[in-house]
Parts: sequence; structure tokens; C-alpha cells
Amino acid sequence: MDIVVEKGPTQFGPGPIVGEFNAVGIPAKIDKGKVAIQKTVTAVEKGEPISADLGIMLAKLDINPIEIGIILAGALEDGYVLMADELEIDADAVRDDIIRAVSGSFNLACNITYLTTQTLPSLIAKGKGNALAVAVGAGVINDETAGIILSKVRTQALGLAGRLDSDALDEEVIAALNASASAPVESVTSADASSADEEAGGETAPDEEEEEEEEAGFGGLGDLFG
Repeated sequence: MDIVVEKGPTQFGPGPIVGEFNAVGIPAKIDKGKVAIQKTVTAVEKGEPISADLGIMLAKLDINPIEIGIILAGALEDGYVLMADELEIDADAVRDDIIRAVSGSFNLACNITYLTTQTLPSLIAKGKGNALAVAVGAGVINDETAGIILSKVRTQALGLAGRLDSDALDEEVIAALNASASAPVESVTSADASSADEEAGGETAPDEEEEEEEEAGFGGLGDLFG
């Protein structure tokens, strides 16, 4: 509805307020020692915005904005009485429920391999991962599995090398063991220490001399790989 300022006297005495009323489109003048509105005017038409200055002057005339609405006490639907607290909607709770429902539906669709625009990328990624795992386990060599299998074989080879006497290892393998900083490296170090103790103790037992002669013809673990 329109905001109308009626013609007539106000409670204000003479002063700058006369100019303030006129500045916002409310004609005013001094009449009998009081500020009076000269004529009835529509200060604001329905739907029009209210400027800050006009809002201040309207408030001085006790024209204040109010919020009009309905306080719902209850509702009747198909014979059912719904109380106000039952009709209150928690927007955040509804949003969380929707998110959980969407997430649960997505997981279910993926688990039963239900193809949709939303699930297809995840299902393809899952299938690719499963296929890669099977190929690696079966030792199938291709562009995707070669790096993984070689890394796995290298780890197993280093683990085996760590169980051998250090005299059976070449410098490259020993360097790789040291770089890996794994438990097998400690066993190699212990073997080196025991060999050094035996050499410092003097002559080697006959059985050990025979083993050393046999190992002399073995060029190290590197010979196993050509």
C-alpha cells in the first residue's frame, strides 16, 4: 500500500526540520508556532523503495515500518490436525537429509554396477583398478603393469639379497640395499662385521676355507642377472 502523509500540524517547533521535510518531498511550513504539513501527499507509492532520509522523516511522524505476517497455530489437512511445531521446517536438516540420500543412492548404484551418467566414471575407474590388480598378480606384462611388476620384483630381489652373505653381493647390489634402508641391510652389515672379526682372529677354519674357495668362482648376485 502507499504511504500517505496527512495534512496538518505536527509536534515540532520551528527549526531546520522544515527544510528536512521539504527536502524529502513533504511540504511543510511554520504555522502558529509549529511545523505543519501543508497538504496531504503520497510519500511512497506501493512497491517503491524508501530512501534513508525519507525513512528518518517518516519515523519522526510516527510512520514506522512493520512486518506483517501470519503466526501459524496449526493446520487441518484431510481430518488431521497439524500443530505449529510439526509444521516448522529446519532447512539445514532437510539439506543434510538430501545429501545423505544422494550419497547413499550413489554408493548403492556403484555397488550393484548400475550405469548412469553419474556412476559411470567411478565404475570405470574401479574396473580399471581391479583389472590392473589382476594383471599384476598374474604377471601380465604391458605398458600399465610393467613398472609395477618391475618395482615388485626389484623389492623381492633386494629382500633376497639381504639374506645372502655380503661376499656374494656386488657393489651395485650393496649400494641398493644401503639406499633402501630396510631390515635386510642390517643383516648384511652384521655379516660384514662377523667376517671382519674372523679375519682379525687369525686363521680360518678348514670348512670355511673350502666355502671361500667355492665362492671365489661366483662373481656376485649380479651374475644371476647376466
